[in-house]
Amino acid sequence: MFDHSGQIVDLSVLKERYYGDPHGVLRELRDAGPVHRVRTPSGDPAWLVLGLDEIRTVLTDPSLSSDLGRWAGWPEAERGGSSILGMLTCDEPRHRELRNLAAGAFTKPRVTQFRPRIEAIVADLLDTIGSAAETDLVEEFAYPLTITVMTELLGVPHLDRAAFRTWTNATVTDGDGGDVVAASREHIRQVVRTKLERPGDDLLTEMINAEVDGAPAMSFEELVSMTYLLLIAGHESTTNLIANTVFTVLSDPAMRDRVRAGEISVEQLVDESLRFDPPLMLSTGRFTTKPLSIGGTRIPGGGELVLLAYASAERDPGEFPEPDRFCPARKIRRSLVFGGGKHYCIGSTLARAEATVALRALFDRFPEMILLGTPSRWRSTVTRGIQRLDVGLCGSPVQRS
Repeated sequence: MFDHSGQIVDLSVLKERYYGDPHGVLRELRDAGPVHRVRTPSGDPAWLVLGLDEIRTVLTDPSLSSDLGRWAGWPEAERGGSSILGMLTCDEPRHRELRNLAAGAFTKPRVTQFRPRIEAIVADLLDTIGSAAETDLVEEFAYPLTITVMTELLGVPHLDRAAFRTWTNATVTDGDGGDVVAASREHIRQVVRTKLERPGDDLLTEMINAEVDGAPAMSFEELVSMTYLLLIAGHESTTNLIANTVFTVLSDPAMRDRVRAGEISVEQLVDESLRFDPPLMLSTGRFTTKPLSIGGTRIPGGGELVLLAYASAERDPGEFPEPDRFCPARKIRRSLVFGGGKHYCIGSTLARAEATVALRALFDRFPEMILLGTPSRWRSTVTRGIQRLDVGLCGSPVQRS
């Protein structure tokens, strides 16, 4: 067993390289060992787990906690407050209770039932962008699709989408997002208050009306946190999945031609894109409650922060031959892109459905679509997404005078 405790990798030093080539940085770290003692860009000491087998071990270890209150590094001034990430930062039995209140809306039958509506939203958006020769696929297609789906499922059409987009971007990119979180949380409070006054046939009303032993199943602040979490997680990752996939395909004209010819299915594209360029690079934290050994490294108990590099696991050469090659025909047996264990993403079926419908319709409608320039990406340690993706819809750039 090798004790890494005396060797700390300062991730802030690697940050600029990571923004440009996150998979290269993660590969170097993984090649040096599956677990590293690190200091995060915000200065917090942590343990970074990079190997697929080691991450699976963490996800199934019942001694690791998701409760922020167990983190030794949680600022004293914030202790006792509720996390905006809700069920992602609590343990059993409350985690299971909260999860069950929302999970019913994301089952395969419910998603299948909602699929015609997804198809209609996609068709309307493609009709709109089709009137132009070029467009930004993120702001004009991927984001409007995913935020519309989530606001309709939750029943919150009065959400300020423009403001929420700004808040989401500030939240998931690196930097001090404290003021942004406060502003967005206050807006979501008002959204929930409006729903309390005007209930409907939707998920948020279901959660409001849920009871346990005659009492509300969720407090007001839990409703706010759940609504916030579902809105952000429900649109941001899927927006990135759609944009990342389009960029990868259009970066290789031969790949685009194979998609157009039907040699590669959209389902294969989505599966391999999730592995090759996942929208979520890094997990929310886990916290030790007792000493444990992961990948030959001993990690102390007492609230140590453990982070899981999902994107590294998806390119682990022990599981994926030629991991840095985009290969839609690849057979993927084990994937951690949606997490695992009790915190497996409840929205995975919906995300796949949205991406599949969107990409199939997009490539069918615009078979000659091409990239225009180099897309800009978000500067984020946790997520992997494209900020702007300009494309020509008819195969050639518009000539401007």
